Parts: sequence; structure tokens; C-alpha cells
Amino acid sequence: MLTLAEQAIVKTAIGDAIAGAGTARPFITQKFGARAQAILIAMPPAEALNSLDQHAAFLLGQCLDARWPLPPTPSLMDVLLTALVEGGGPPALAPIRDRVRLGEHADPNPDPVKTLWVNDTMPFFSRSMLRPVVKAFLNKDVQPILRIIGAEDAGKSYTRWLIDHVTKLRSDQRVLFAEVPQDTGPSYTIDELVDQLLVTLPHPNLPPRANSNYAAAVARWIVNTILIQAPGRSILVLDGFNQKDLLEETREVVRILAQQIAGVGDVRRRLRLVLIDYEATIPNVHIGAIAKDTVPAAATLTVADVEACLAAHYQELTDLGQLPAPVAATVLNQTATGLIAEASANGALNLQALNDMLTQLRLDDRQP
Repeated sequence: MLTLAEQAIVKTAIGDAIAGAGTARPFITQKFGARAQAILIAMPPAEALNSLDQHAAFLLGQCLDARWPLPPTPSLMDVLLTALVEGGGPPALAPIRDRVRLGEHADPNPDPVKTLWVNDTMPFFSRSMLRPVVKAFLNKDVQPILRIIGAEDAGKSYTRWLIDHVTKLRSDQRVLFAEVPQDTGPSYTIDELVDQLLVTLPHPNLPPRANSNYAAAVARWIVNTILIQAPGRSILVLDGFNQKDLLEETREVVRILAQQIAGVGDVRRRLRLVLIDYEATIPNVHIGAIAKDTVPAAATLTVADVEACLAAHYQELTDLGQLPAPVAATVLNQTATGLIAEASANGALNLQALNDMLTQLRLDDRQP
């Protein structure tokens, strides 16, 4: 709905509008009418919103989450921008509001879920079943847990990069990632999990081990730390936490994190959990709270899948004026066929090798 630059403008304007009160509550009550109550119910407790910037980020996030309602009801973003414009906000707000009123087709952002290149340089093949699942997973809290499973050579971990790519279009979302490297389960401790997961967030010391259930205490501490230190929505991506010999204490932290995120209230609204390569049952979590995607084996990848990535890449170069015309379909087919053949050994496709070759092709083509 808004670009990152526009989100920054709107957030600053919200901060200016609520500065006198020190909280967004009066502004929400006065400007959103009958719809204010739902926003206020979703508002985190005071300890999780301890600055004007965090109050502004919360309100902006609520309006972004609401997207476009059916007409003639104005969107929450329309209501917000109108209030800011009428309150003497910066001139840049009016054209943003006018475009928002045109509806979803006027969104200046390409749909990030449909991308064929994540984080600019990494190809993201096919995965037609995953894309709508990710969209619903991030935009709704019906299924706040996403389980990614599949064959060993399927590239399950690439899912993280699609989610990371999508969240980057929202200033109030971030991915927090932790991974148990292969064959390190017996030595991977709770401390390592915390160090990886919260590396970008300021956080206090872990709770003392004197607690009768240390794993549960750590899981609660992780959730509370994220809610306080990271306004908006955080997506926890845990990869490899179902290794058979993983320390039971570490495994228990993951189970309790899942239970908390699948619960109700602010935790479910603001946190998401992605479990990659995790097929174990999660106790006390209803199956209806868990979305699932089964990644097809690398052998199912087709020439057409690679052609689609190449077509998107060359169309971008054409749009930038670096190519005089779109690349012919025959050339796309020949290039894709050649790349798959080069990435295959003994008849088996090496997905990592294919990804690396496509990334290198993209980087080479974009050299000045």
C-alpha cells in the first residue's frame, strides 16, 4: 500500500500529531470513530510502547494490516492520512492519501510474494503452493505457525529468504533467525539459540537457572523481550530444530515458543513462527493453528521454472535500458536448459549449484 519511504513520512507525521499527548490513544479515539475500539484492543501494553516512535509504528502497522475494505467504507489508511492532512501534516501526505483511495490496483509495490528473485540476487523457483500460504501467514493470525517440510535436496531453507524478502516492504516487520547446523544437535545450547535469535535486539540477561522449569522460563523471556524491544511483527524462523540428538532442553524451548505463539492476544497478533524441517508433533498446539508447506524435491524443477526467473531478470534489464529488447523465448529456453544440465551430475540436480550459477549470471549482467 505504501512504499518504505512513504511509511517513514507517515510515521513521522503520526509522531508529530501525538507528541502533545505522549500516546496514540487520544488520536485513535478521536479520529477513527467506531473503528477505534478494535485498534485499541490490539494495542500492546504500555511497557511495550515506551516511545512516540513505537506508538506511531503501532498505528501505522494497524492501518497497513487492514489493507483495503470493500467500498464505500474508507480504509483505515485513508482515515489516518485524512486526519494527518487535515491536522496540518506535510504536503507529501495528500497525494499518498489520494492514491490509497484508488484501491489495491494502485499499490506502487510489486507483490513481493510473487517475486522470482528474493533479496535482489537470489532466484526463487516455482513454489506456487507456498506463495499464497506465506501471504496469509504474514497478513493474518489464523495460523501463526508455518511448518516447512520436504525432501533433503528440496531447498527447504530457501523459504526463509522469501519471508525475509516480503517482510522488508514493511518498516514494522523483521525476521529473527536461528539455525542448528547439521550434526551439532548435542552441543547446541539454549544460549546459542538466544544469541542467534536476538542478535539484532538489545536484551537483558537470561533468567537464572534456579527456575524449576528453565526451558519454559527462557521461552517466556524470549517472547517478552521481542514484544518489548521490537514493535510491530516479528517472524521467528527456526531451522533444524528437529535433529534427533538435539538437547532436550533446547527442544523444549522451541515447543513452548510454539505454544505461546499459538495462544491468544498480543503474542499471537505480533509473533509468527516458521519451523523448517520440523515434522515432530507440537504438544498443546491445535493443528488448526499450523500452516504447512511440503517442498517438492529438486528433481521436480523444470526448464520452465528456470526460464521464468531468467525472463524476469532480462525484463528488468530491458526496463532499465540495459537491453534493447526482451530476450527471445528460444534463448531463454536454451539458457535454462544449459544451466540445469550444468548443475546436474549423474542425473541428479544440485539445487545449490543452480542457484549459485543464476546468482552469478545476474550479478555479471548487472555490471556497469
